[in-house]
Amino acid sequence: MNDLTEYMKIRPLLQTGDPLSFRSNSILGKLIRWKTDAKVNHTGMVIRFPTYEEGCDRVFVIEAMGKRLEMNALSERLMAFDGRAWWLKLRNEFDPIRNIIGGRALYYVGTDVKYDYMGCLFGNLIGRAKKDKKRLFCSEALWLYIEEAVQMSGDASLKEIIRVANLTLKNEAPTPGDFPRLGIHAKSALIL
Repeated sequence: MNDLTEYMKIRPLLQTGDPLSFRSNSILGKLIRWKTDAKVNHTGMVIRFPTYEEGCDRVFVIEAMGKRLEMNALSERLMAFDGRAWWLKLRNEFDPIRNIIGGRALYYVGTDVKYDYMGCLFGNLIGRAKKDKKRLFCSEALWLYIEEAVQMSGDASLKEIIRVANLTLKNEAPTPGDFPRLGIHAKSALIL
């Protein structure tokens, strides 16, 4: 069991849509970091349900894991995680569409989208994986939620942020290590 002291300090600041970056100590995690030249190898997204927090004050993480997209209690995920984790606060410009980002994530969790082993392992290990909504790996899923929410919002300034980020990505799926470089977050903090 891990010490969640740092997480508990940051927990009140976590909002729906905020990316979470993970650095696992697993062999696969080390391989992904080596091939992508990044300090992290997995990405998830914070989701909260403020309407229900009076009766159930929980923070959740949505992530592509195993065979599909999953939603888990973040504290339980961190307690069992073998590695480090960071919170990346989305820029304030994204605040008006956080509910849309969360809605897109919940939409995909509720579908039969499978985990994209081929894109994650082979696509990213030999170059960059192509975007594919039918099969998603962790960072591809988070980017899809954000991209779709921005398109639905119609906000021109957010569309420009995404356009510039997609140029950086060459319109391909991001790796977990890409998120700090995409210009979508304001600050980050170690939570585990």
